[in-house]
Amino acid sequence: MGIQLSAYAPPFFAERFESRMETQVESQSELERKINALEKSLQEQIRGKNDLERELYEIKNSLAWCVVMTCRRFRNSLLGENTLRRKSYNVARDMLKGALLANGKSTVAFQPVHNPRQF
Repeated sequence: MGIQLSAYAPPFFAERFESRMETQVESQSELERKINALEKSLQEQIRGKNDLERELYEIKNSLAWCVVMTCRRFRNSLLGENTLRRKSYNVARDMLKGALLANGKSTVAFQPVHNPRQF
């Protein structure tokens, strides 16, 4: 390191000092590597978050989303929460879903995904 302790201290102190300095330098370089890896990971996470936010923004601004939300607002205005009308609607909806699933006329969302790589 360039520090001469031989004039001020016995040689074994100088050796211990040099050894500690080398250990600290190694520790510092290891910490710098860890910091770089964490910064890289953070940047990847930020990119992923931004991608998800952009996708959510696109979904919420799509025509399909606007139609679904309009239908839900209309349903909620006609069939208030925790009312007999709403409970009847839910029962009828669930029965229709069950009938469609039993007949094999389910939508794509209910069909299992085929993975050609899976054996």
